[in-house]
Amino acid sequence: EISNINKMDQKKRVNIAKIDKIFKQLEMVPLFGDMQIAPFNYIKRSPHYDQSRWPLASSKIGRES
Repeated sequence: EISNINKMDQKKRVNIAKIDKIFKQLEMVPLFGDMQIAPFNYIKRSPHYDQSRWPLASSKIGRES
């Protein structure tokens, strides 16, 4: 079964608003060695991405990802 983060948010298992704030603060996270990933780019490519639930993912304040 594929996990749907929106359903998990509705059931109060995760809080998308808090994750959104954390991802905005981090912008880039270490992946492996010298490789990095932008969390918002990963979220935007997920099958259940809903822009209305991730307001900071589309904001252009600071460095664009």
